[in-house]
Amino acid sequence: MTPSKGAIALLSVGGAGATGAGIYVYEPFKSGETIRRLIDKQELFTLLEGSDSKWESAWTNYKAKNKDKKKGEDSWRLSNWVGDSTVLGNSFKEECSKRLSLRVRSSEDSSFLEFQNLCTRKTTVNDKLTKEGYEFLGMEDTNKTTWESNFQAYKQASTKDKVEGIEIASGEVHTTADHLTKFKTACQAAISKAIDEVSYANTKRWCSKLKNA
Repeated sequence: MTPSKGAIALLSVGGAGATGAGIYVYEPFKSGETIRRLIDKQELFTLLEGSDSKWESAWTNYKAKNKDKKKGEDSWRLSNWVGDSTVLGNSFKEECSKRLSLRVRSSEDSSFLEFQNLCTRKTTVNDKLTKEGYEFLGMEDTNKTTWESNFQAYKQASTKDKVEGIEIASGEVHTTADHLTKFKTACQAAISKAIDEVSYANTKRWCSKLKNA
């Protein structure tokens, strides 16, 4: 029987074959969207790429999921898998890349949720700033005038316009170096947080500027 247009045998994200990473069981073709498309449509999670430090924690999650599994028994059948003592290698990163083309029914699909858990990290304020063409004001004195102006305005701002973790005491003044540095450091910490942990709009307002501005 010839498979209908809506059915295919997906043996591997990387191509047909019974060996290597990414083996999948035959199933009806999912007419939904690719994992990449679903990732691109939201902003809470960011793909792990390059030398991102979060690869290690993602790898720890994979090893925990496949604890006590021998070679060929781990869920993605990675080529370098020799047990849960395996060190992070390219095969795991490559498999994350291959799975971007996998079609899933929705963001609630188990395959998507697995990918999200293993191949992404929370989007930070800094990630979104960069995407929008903004950047952190910096710890150096290059933007001192802007920092001082923001310090004074922030001190007078209402609670709804402030950022959790950025506090200026009533006795602190922008002309005191330590007080200004404290404000900068708090901003630096805020932009490193996930966008669902702090107010993005407020952090952007007080701690960033347009690039090359």
